[in-house]
Amino acid sequence: MNQSSLSSASTMTAISLPVSSSDLESQKDSSRRCRCLDHFLVISVVLIILTLGSFGVFYIGWERPSPVAQKQGDDRNVKMSQALLVPTNTALKDSTWTWFPNGVDPVHVDQDFTIASDTELVVHRTGLYYVYAQISVKCRVTNGCKKDGLASLNVIKNGDESSPILTLDITLENAHKTKFSGTPQLLFKGESLRTKLSTDNTDMSWELNDKADNFLGLFLVTDTKNIRIPLSI
Repeated sequence: MNQSSLSSASTMTAISLPVSSSDLESQKDSSRRCRCLDHFLVISVVLIILTLGSFGVFYIGWERPSPVAQKQGDDRNVKMSQALLVPTNTALKDSTWTWFPNGVDPVHVDQDFTIASDTELVVHRTGLYYVYAQISVKCRVTNGCKKDGLASLNVIKNGDESSPILTLDITLENAHKTKFSGTPQLLFKGESLRTKLSTDNTDMSWELNDKADNFLGLFLVTDTKNIRIPLSI
């Protein structure tokens, strides 16, 4: 092979296809579009994840409140289940106390109770309650009263006077005397409480003190769903 043939062959191998400037620009644009599309897809995925996460947090918070929130809700229900009654008559004599109606200060009766026949408090929610009462007496004459009497206040459940759930005994020995007592009591829906006053006092100068110092009250300690009764083995 002669020198001219080698030269021609080398020239032929060095020749490449011509590329126009428009093709180069097109390739650059395509590359930029691909990169922009990749960025857009990444940003979209991140936004979708954040959105789903936000909805998830909202759902959990809405459907499954925290134990603290549940406890606060239970506390509110407990605090709303209470009643306080004061008698309408201040005479110190054998009698069943009649009550001022709900709304007369300081009487308040929540929706879990009603006053029946002005003498009974009816329970409409089963639970463990703390039942309390107070009796307060005074001598209403300036020259003093006889000091040999006794007064008793009994809290009676369902009309059973033979077995009061709470008894307060007070001796008429001071010009002014007060006694308070309370007891936990399991009460069922439909049961009732009333208060019976009895005394051997024959000196009519003794009387009950101001109505705010004589009362019957109760409040819910816990609902029955929280009461655990151990089974005997």
